[in-house]
Amino acid sequence: MIKKLFVLALILNLTTCAELQEVVNQLPENTTEISNSQIAAGLKEALDQGIDRQVTKLTQTDGYYKNDLVKILLPTELQKVDKALRDIGLGSLADEGLKVLNRAAEDAVGTATPIFVDAVK
Repeated sequence: MIKKLFVLALILNLTTCAELQEVVNQLPENTTEISNSQIAAGLKEALDQGIDRQVTKLTQTDGYYKNDLVKILLPTELQKVDKALRDIGLGSLADEGLKVLNRAAEDAVGTATPIFVDAVK
């Protein structure tokens, strides 16, 4: 489940990368002068830079936990446990569990990034 969430978050971040927009903005109006291989190389470079920047953000402490766009929330089954803990005054324990889950995602990003980069290349 964490792998799927990581891939989804990374794809969402990459699709909004400013680097891709910069590449598009730098294209000349007459694109017949650019070969397909040049376009492909430019897109790969933009993806490499986007991956590098996003991975740097996500692997920092609280890169997931304090970012509402990618924060991993508890599945429905565990939300009941979370609510019960909070109801009996153990909200800090519930918060810590959520933080540990998101910290695991931070670690997973660092591990999965080389695989993702190789797939792009």
